[in-house]
Amino acid sequence: MTTPPAGISEADWAATPVGVKAGFLELVSQCQRQQQEIEQLRIQLTALATELAHLRERIGRSSRNSSKPPSSDGQGFKSLLKNQPTSQFSTGISGFPAQKDGSAAIRAANSPISASLASLQGIG
Repeated sequence: MTTPPAGISEADWAATPVGVKAGFLELVSQCQRQQQEIEQLRIQLTALATELAHLRERIGRSSRNSSKPPSSDGQGFKSLLKNQPTSQFSTGISGFPAQKDGSAAIRAANSPISASLASLQGIG
């Protein structure tokens, strides 16, 4: 402990009691260790911030804004098809409203247009 720390004159350091010198040097050493730890924590914080940004970007991806298939969107995500407005009736054969029982095809066969077409086929 003969060499004084930076910023302390040799005369002041020589006049300082041994116990105070030891305490001072211990505090300087502790500050250096803490500075190293702070630097390591800064590096770790930067890495975690980068990872968080990447994960937030991944969470925000869906079939709408990436090349992911709609099946990978997950249950909580509404698909494009569910958000599109649908008409009140979808049309079946010959423009008649589609029915699950196939009655649109029966109505099309019994329509006046079908009868006219059948009579024209008999002419030729």
